[in-house]
Amino acid sequence: MVTLNRPESLNAISGEFANELAGALLQAAANPATWVVVLDAAGDKAFCVGADLKERNKLDDGGWMRNRILVRALFDSLRALPQPTIASVFGYALGGGFSS
Repeated sequence: MVTLNRPESLNAISGEFANELAGALLQAAANPATWVVVLDAAGDKAFCVGADLKERNKLDDGGWMRNRILVRALFDSLRALPQPTIASVFGYALGGGFSS
């Protein structure tokens, strides 16, 4: 189980959150005891509303580029998982919370 755990922001994907999720997915990918990965989310309103727009609004050009790299790495690690992957989607699933 990999849990999106930012319910206060409806599990919006910030740069730090993307980096943490990518790390958790890479650990799951490398673990021979992991046969399947289930993505779930904390909270009761949204699986994931996509990018953290409040964070992005505060970024300068360099920060935006770093954020973009982190988010792309998250989606790359998700697509590269060798295990079958199930998303336990509920509520809102928007933008990057709906893709990949």
